[in-house]
Amino acid sequence: MNIIIVGTGNIGFEIAKLLTNNNRVLLISRKLPDYLGAFIEDHTNVHFLQGDATSEENMDKIKKSKVVEEFG
Repeated sequence: MNIIIVGTGNIGFEIAKLLTNNNRVLLISRKLPDYLGAFIEDHTNVHFLQGDATSEENMDKIKKSKVVEEFG
């Protein structure tokens, strides 16, 4: 299953950790903290896009990105 998580603060990150075993996960967040970068490097099924979910213009750019296209 493909799962998109917007916002990877404490709660989003904990959810991502629970869901990565059997799913492909796309994380969207304004920042890429060190702990998240290390997590992404350790999991080939986890992808990251930097963006601001509060900005409609920014989300339109994300929606058209190659990563989202490849993610399905």
